[in-house]
Amino acid sequence: MSEQLNLPEAKLKYKDTNNKLTVFDICRSKYVFFTPEEKVRQYFLHYLVFHLGYPKSMIAVEKEVKLNGRLHRADIIVYNKLGVPIVIIECKITYIREMVITRRDYGN
Repeated sequence: MSEQLNLPEAKLKYKDTNNKLTVFDICRSKYVFFTPEEKVRQYFLHYLVFHLGYPKSMIAVEKEVKLNGRLHRADIIVYNKLGVPIVIIECKITYIREMVITRRDYGN
């Protein structure tokens, strides 16, 4: 899991849980298994919060969202102050694709 990401360095907190490496998710406030996809997700969460200034309270992780009448599970959703999704992010492991970012505006 030493692939480089095109993101600023993140100060991730790790822990060994039952001989499995876990990482602290700053938005879910819990340790989750550290997989290659989770690495991308955690780096991007740190980028959103610590570099772009989005409040953690306006970010959801691994949540369902309705797109074109169908439910999809998004890796990261950023909401505006009215609770409307403004950014939907799908993270992929680095050796396939660093990440795919889809931005959708939801208006009336």
